[in-house]
Amino acid sequence: MEFEAGLAHRTFAAQTFNAGWDLMDSRSDDLQMLAAVHASRWHWAHVVEASDRERSIGVWQCSRAYALLNEASMARRMAVACLAISRELPPFYLGYAHEAMARALGLGGDAPAAKAHLLAAENLLLLVEDPEERSILGDDLRGLMAQLNG
Repeated sequence: MEFEAGLAHRTFAAQTFNAGWDLMDSRSDDLQMLAAVHASRWHWAHVVEASDRERSIGVWQCSRAYALLNEASMARRMAVACLAISRELPPFYLGYAHEAMARALGLGGDAPAAKAHLLAAENLLLLVEDPEERSILGDDLRGLMAQLNG
C-alpha cells in the first residue's frame, strides 16, 4: 500500500480543523486548540489543489482562536492574513475576514477601526446569497456588534 501525501494532508487538515473547532467550543485545552488550528492551516498549505478559500478559512480559524485567548496582536496578525487572502473570494468569506479584523481590533481597543470592519462585513452580508451562510455570518456579526457596543 502506497502512502498518498496529498490525501493524508487533506484528511489531517479537515480532522485538525474539526478538532480545533471542538476545542474552541469546549475551551478544555487552549494549547491543544492552538496546536489544532495551526496544524489544520499547515496541512492545507500542503494540499496542492487547496484554494484561497481553504487558506482563508484556516487563518480565520487561527484568528478566532487567538481572539478567544484575548491575544489581540496574534488575532490581528491572522486577520490581516485572512483579509489579504480573501479579497477575491465570495462575500461570505470576505465578510468573515472583516469579522476577524473587527474582532481583533476590538480586543486591541481600537473600537472605531473595529466598527469600520464590522460595517464592511455587514455590507458584504447583504451580498451573501446562500441562506445558511447568511444566517451564520449574520449571527456572528450581531454577537460581535453586541460585544463591541457593550
